[in-house]
Amino acid sequence: MLRGESYADDLSAHDVIYIMKNEVDIWPRLYRDLAKCEQDQVDRFIFNKDKARYTVSHWFMRRILADHLGCTGSELVFSQGSHGKPYLGGQSGLFFNLSHCDECSVLIVSRYGEVGVDVESSQRMSVGEIDALKLAVLTHAERERLDRLPVDQLCECFIRFWTLKEAYLKQKGWGLHYELDKLSFSLDEPISVKVDGSQDCDINLGSILEQGLLVSWATFNRADPLIRHIELPIKVESCA
Repeated sequence: MLRGESYADDLSAHDVIYIMKNEVDIWPRLYRDLAKCEQDQVDRFIFNKDKARYTVSHWFMRRILADHLGCTGSELVFSQGSHGKPYLGGQSGLFFNLSHCDECSVLIVSRYGEVGVDVESSQRMSVGEIDALKLAVLTHAERERLDRLPVDQLCECFIRFWTLKEAYLKQKGWGLHYELDKLSFSLDEPISVKVDGSQDCDINLGSILEQGLLVSWATFNRADPLIRHIELPIKVESCA
């Protein structure tokens, strides 16, 4: 269990987003704390960077969820929905979602209902890559917004659309095979989404740029989530 600070009060009013650096060199000593099914998944990866990223992110996830529930990581039992979204077995009343990129892992935790989160580097794509993808990924209105921007802002805007779409699909549990160009996001505050032309008024969407990373979320909680950075040795620094 995480020591020093309790997160129980946080979830009484806010969801919490935990941002964790992927310190890949420590993964072998964290591997033994994973469940057998997680260890099997690690063993299926070919490259060490993938083994490390999965191990570190899932180890952190178990520690944080166990702290919220007042149990040990080994007591947690995970199941999967029809499209592979993991959830906690039993009646925990705790909802979560995990995402990771090369640099970090991000976990969102809530007691308000299903949540989704996605993280990507804000500069991971070239203009050529964006041009090749935008017709398949973005709606007409989204492409119009993108095309009005100067070149140096294209990547951040495209990744913001991309992460919002992924977070929304994960929140819904629809799976990432859903056609992204059927989801049309407005980035004007408050961020909103239309699904096949119909506004989704029940969802709360957000996106932040954090140390070169775009983190986007979808949740039922109308309050802004708390952002927490976690590092090893475990310590937590809060952000406004």
